Amino acid sequence: MNQRIRQRPMIAVAIVVIIIAIGAIGGYGLWLAGSVNALPWQEVPTPYAGAPFEGIPGFGGTSATPTP
Repeated sequence: MNQRIRQRPMIAVAIVVIIIAIGAIGGYGLWLAGSVNALPWQEVPTPYAGAPFEGIPGFGGTSATPTP
């Protein structure tokens, strides 16, 4: 096989270009799937059922001190 590549360098160039193209397309597909959490190894984030600032003093609205 090494002799064929030496005789026809365009075949080697074509193989390298095809491998790079497949890698780029695959990488872009993985990036798109990762951006929407669709990869098999990504866990689905657990939704938080409570209010974001629930139970923190000062965020209840009734404990605010009025300003003059």
